[in-house]
Amino acid sequence: MSGIVEKLFISREKKTKRVAIESGFFIKNFGLEGDAYSSHGARRQVTVLSSEGRAAVEKEDLKGLCFERFIETVRISGIEADDLKPGVLLKAGTALFEVTEYRKKCYPECSIIQTGRVCSLLTDARFLKVLATGKVAVGDRVEIIKEYDILHSS
Repeated sequence: MSGIVEKLFISREKKTKRVAIESGFFIKNFGLEGDAYSSHGARRQVTVLSSEGRAAVEKEDLKGLCFERFIETVRISGIEADDLKPGVLLKAGTALFEVTEYRKKCYPECSIIQTGRVCSLLTDARFLKVLATGKVAVGDRVEIIKEYDILHSS
């Protein structure tokens, strides 16, 4: 199963809006080089959202608390969020990632949560850890990799 990197985003300083970039260097056990939110050893080094998930956010009639400030590090298409469960390995460009978590934290004061609806960020956002350093660019292929294939390849 494979997809495509649609967009890449970076925040050079915390609490600033993410900006689009054409390519980035992802560092093992850290995240995107130069990104203020990357952190050694963290389980949430990279955030992934599908193009479909982003479209769902944008067409939502009720704007959630995070809709304006939550921007993913990597936006992909062609891979369903349901296929990105914790433990799944992804290869994008020359970097290797592991899905570590899903379900973005929601806040009780969010208008979507208060109406009892499910936020698309809650269901579609995924968090990754960088397993192997490498470069990722817009247009690169994203593949779900089986752990066996990596351990036994030469």
